[in-house]
Amino acid sequence: MSSSPPDLDVLVRRFADGAVALRRAWDAVPVAAREWRPGAARWSAHEVAFHCADAAAVGYARLRYLLAEDDPLIVGWDQDAWARVLEYHALPIDLAFATIEWAIAGTVPLVGRLTPRALARAGRHTES
Repeated sequence: MSSSPPDLDVLVRRFADGAVALRRAWDAVPVAAREWRPGAARWSAHEVAFHCADAAAVGYARLRYLLAEDDPLIVGWDQDAWARVLEYHALPIDLAFATIEWAIAGTVPLVGRLTPRALARAGRHTES
């Protein structure tokens, strides 16, 4: 990571530590509270963890499109539909943490060596 600007190095390290930080936060939530839903159309802690997993996986792919493709199209996603249709609440929580760990482990080596040219790349987003 030494070829990156110092601020980027700090951000990459924080990103790299994200899976551990999220797992610690999860472990601090009482077991009974992990499935509790605060209201209609609101997510439980369990569902938030799965949203983080899908966001990490989507980010993993988006970075690769941005770095390797010319004028890539970055597709938006309906996070509430994913939570509902994929039934986040019914999935085993260890799957969420394994996905997050996998996506971060596969992304850190790329972001840790981004050049100014790579950082300047852009794509088109379907929603903005």
